[in-house]
Amino acid sequence: MRWFYHQSLLLRHDSKFYLKPFLLKQFHDLLVVEHPQDFKIYGGKINFRSSGSLMSVQGYYVGEIEYHLVQYIVSQIKPGFVMLDVGAHHGVYTLIVAYELKSRGWSGVIHSFEPNPLNFSLLEYNVKQNQLTDYVILHNEAVSNTEGRQKLLADSSENSGCQLESVEVLEQGNNPDLIKEYEIQVCKLDDLIDQVQNVNIIKMDIQGAEPLALQGGETIIKRDSPILVVEAVENWLSTDKTKEFLAEHKYEIYGVSSKGKLCQINIPDVFVSWDWVGLPLE
Repeated sequence: MRWFYHQSLLLRHDSKFYLKPFLLKQFHDLLVVEHPQDFKIYGGKINFRSSGSLMSVQGYYVGEIEYHLVQYIVSQIKPGFVMLDVGAHHGVYTLIVAYELKSRGWSGVIHSFEPNPLNFSLLEYNVKQNQLTDYVILHNEAVSNTEGRQKLLADSSENSGCQLESVEVLEQGNNPDLIKEYEIQVCKLDDLIDQVQNVNIIKMDIQGAEPLALQGGETIIKRDSPILVVEAVENWLSTDKTKEFLAEHKYEIYGVSSKGKLCQINIPDVFVSWDWVGLPLE
């Protein structure tokens, strides 16, 4: 079955069928109890441990995860590159950026934030097994516009989670019996203001909590004008708030094509409509 997926033109990372990972998972669940937790991604260059999510199924069978965004972010890497990976999950973006920095012999750092304890343990393992600890600083915290302790709700069937402000996002389409609660630490990106300089990219995928995290990083955003890569799902209340924040801070919104190139957000070339790239206006 995995051989078929790797060979099929319909399931290439630049095929529109790639947009339907949930169909892939449903097909997988009918035929296979579970795939191996350990496999390789990024053209076989990175060892990856992941399980229990759409991402892990997609990575195992297709061999790439969110290829379009990965290619765009990789195209931005340069010496001294600094990325804040907010909602790092099992570490796809963190690992790939760190791998590229190491393989090119460049300096740089990725600050990776993941509050879910199950996800964080896999993130930490993946960074260590690929010998990328010199490039990655891990934070077992959620990111918001405040600090302290908050409740995190996580869908245990997919190892994903959201902050309190996004509860309605998680509950829609999820089995309430599978939702677990965690008491987690919450921080602001601006807490790093004295630790990081010249942030190049802030990537956020935190299930509707993006506006809060952006507010909590406003000082860094104003200082460094980083590229902002955010998830903005249609009909989520958070999407309008994200759009307002970007407009207020003079960012223009782009989509990303299947080849990892920027394009206008409302044209057919956009590969995934909810993946936004915000560029600061000159």
